[in-house]
Amino acid sequence: MGVNEQQIGLLTSAFILFYAVGMLIWGPISDRFGRKRIMLITMAVLTSLTFAIALNDHFLSVLIMRAFQGFFAAAFPPVALAWMSENLQIRNKLRGIALMSSAFLLSGIIGQWFGEATIIDGLFWPMLILGICYGLSFLAISLLKDRHTISQHTGVLTIISSVLPTLFSHALRKAYAASFFILASLVSFYIYLTQEPAFATSLATINLDPAGLRLMAIPCMLMPLLVTRFITKYGPERTIAYALIAAGISLFGQYLFALIPIWFVVVFHLIFVAAISTAIPGVIGLISQRSLPEVRGLAVSLYTFILFFGVSLGNSLSLQYGGEIMVPVLSFTLTGLGLWIYGMTAKKSISVSLLALFSLVMYSVSPVKANGLSKVEVMMMNVDSYKQRLALSELDYQILFTIDGLMDKQPITLSRYQPQTSDSIRYGYAQVSFVLDTEGRLKGFARMNPQLAVGQQVSKENAETIARDFLAEYAADLLPVMDVQWVAPHDEVVLDTDGKKITLTGMKVKSRNRDNGLYFWVIVAPDSSVMVFERDINWDFIRAGRQTEKWLHDSWLKKQKW
Repeated sequence: MGVNEQQIGLLTSAFILFYAVGMLIWGPISDRFGRKRIMLITMAVLTSLTFAIALNDHFLSVLIMRAFQGFFAAAFPPVALAWMSENLQIRNKLRGIALMSSAFLLSGIIGQWFGEATIIDGLFWPMLILGICYGLSFLAISLLKDRHTISQHTGVLTIISSVLPTLFSHALRKAYAASFFILASLVSFYIYLTQEPAFATSLATINLDPAGLRLMAIPCMLMPLLVTRFITKYGPERTIAYALIAAGISLFGQYLFALIPIWFVVVFHLIFVAAISTAIPGVIGLISQRSLPEVRGLAVSLYTFILFFGVSLGNSLSLQYGGEIMVPVLSFTLTGLGLWIYGMTAKKSISVSLLALFSLVMYSVSPVKANGLSKVEVMMMNVDSYKQRLALSELDYQILFTIDGLMDKQPITLSRYQPQTSDSIRYGYAQVSFVLDTEGRLKGFARMNPQLAVGQQVSKENAETIARDFLAEYAADLLPVMDVQWVAPHDEVVLDTDGKKITLTGMKVKSRNRDNGLYFWVIVAPDSSVMVFERDINWDFIRAGRQTEKWLHDSWLKKQKW
């Protein structure tokens, strides 16, 4: 089945939504009906659904099956972890938990590689391979023994009534608090890494890019395999405390990349990922140790759901408010949480974190930065410099206005130039517009010039080459994470001086940022110049398309009554 961009978004959203629901349900069900039985049933259904998706060409059917696939796939993590805690000796239990923790951390990277390698013209090959893997997993589960004692008196109402007491249990509250923040901080930092071009510039001084930094950290995700003895000796609670304190300090160390040697930042990143990886088996071990046998499946289900919810919320908040805010807040949250788990009272740990956060705020509002430029100077970067470098054929256009606004809730400045013949905004007519963020970074520009309608279109290959050369100069942070979606002709309409519609056809190179899922594109005019550039566009397939404001589009500006 061939699928387009929007359909892939729907298929992914359906899986994620039902996966989250399944996380809450399967653990408690296994408390009632047994771990092995639930794993066998769900794995059998998952295998069948996966093969069915591979062989189905009808999108609606695949969408429905994809939702159920997520629901049944969610059974394995909580039920398998509960099974380990009840059926393995302490040493093997920790090894099993460590293996699952490392697999969970690596799944995001391996899954992305797997998708890029197998999704060619549809879902047949990835689903066929996954179906075979699920089938083999079913056979492996069938060989397991299950020592879980099934309570025949545990009904649905009993399970439901146990959710809140388990969630707010004094014995488990530290584990759940840690699980909410550990992966949320990892996601937030990687979003910050893609949002901050200066970080990529600093890494480039040692021939490294953000993608390379992530690859360097992969071995650190195997830390769960190395800390089993530490957990055995010091206990899971102390392990979590040390890991969170180390993660908080190293996360803040990365935030100070402009003030310290870049190699120190790389070391901080490796420590950060290793600490996060260490905390996960500690949390699982603590839940296994302190949860009651009759609600252990529920306890683990709540853990996986909270972990997943933390990742989702961390991703959303970082995109909404920016990693520049979320990273330092999370760094001190992790440190304070670690101190609390270690044994410091909640009041003292919060005070320490707030004091450190106050120091950070004082640094952030300071007018002097490490590079010698004040924030005011950066914000006052002259838009005319971009005009000189980019819009060579519109140098005689005069500034009409400069206005401040928000783009995905982040402050931006729109500057609009029009021919000298006009002194008021003329929607749809010739104009050049630039959108810059508060750091002076180019977020987008558009050249709506009727003269660009002349000439033969450049080839797709040349358009992509021109786009990459443009990005290398004006958005270098996007190149390492550039995933070209398609290259095709794209039309824009502009009015000439007589009000006649002129169609500007350019070759559009649309790409997706592999790290944060945001889109960006470059449209190349027939004369090989760049006609339009936009970046960091949020495209929500569930809510029917683009969610980011269209500051470069006259039709949108007109509706806003600018």
